[in-house]
Amino acid sequence: MIASWIRDIRDHKWLALRAVAVGWAALIALWIVTVRLAFLDEWLFARGLADVRSFWPDPRRPFFHFLIGGIVNGLAGWIVGRFHRQYRAAMVLLFFISLLAVSDLPRFIPAAIANWGAGHARFWEIVTADFIFMRLPVIAAGIWGVRDRSN
Repeated sequence: MIASWIRDIRDHKWLALRAVAVGWAALIALWIVTVRLAFLDEWLFARGLADVRSFWPDPRRPFFHFLIGGIVNGLAGWIVGRFHRQYRAAMVLLFFISLLAVSDLPRFIPAAIANWGAGHARFWEIVTADFIFMRLPVIAAGIWGVRDRSN
């Protein structure tokens, strides 16, 4: 299975490049919109238009951070899978790997080295939760969310 994904990427280099580009473009655009919506309550209040702060979700709270982040990242994976249906598994996994390599590893490696011997269990709990709830939705929505339902 992994060999076939690697073969798909090797045989369709331009499609693979397009998958990564589409994924990153979707992710950046979705995050721009999400950040603006996340702080809509403060914007409305500061301009005297409405006070929705009592029920508007606070993105700084862990539940909403993981919920909103998981939805946005999953949506980016879904878009990659949707635009590359025939090779969705290989292309979504390539986008996922590019996401880890470009965004996560440069931040994770120095922090992991700093916390390695310090015994900060909380760091590893946060890293694990972030990976499960913020990164795995890319694969879940991109591969299984786009599968052919006619079979």
